[in-house]
Amino acid sequence: YIRLHPSLNKENALKEIKRIKEIPNYVKYQFIRNDEESLITSIKSSKYCFFGISSYVNLAIEFGSKVFAVETSHIYKSPIKLKLIDSPNLTNLSPW
Repeated sequence: YIRLHPSLNKENALKEIKRIKEIPNYVKYQFIRNDEESLITSIKSSKYCFFGISSYVNLAIEFGSKVFAVETSHIYKSPIKLKLIDSPNLTNLSPW
């Protein structure tokens, strides 16, 4: 299941995801409609969460999801609370 940011296009996102060699071809993707499920519900029911610069990263860590915080800017880091920065379920990723 994938929940996209409302500004992203599903078809373009799927093309980019399928370019990731480490994901097997047999994986089926289902997109969550933003108008059918709240973001909080999505976070609570997810085992893995990926975030760019978003304060929702803190909620996902607190809910116990395995969180990947991706640096999407050279200037700004993900706004992770100091008390959560060393959480074992947090992985910081940098594409730079």
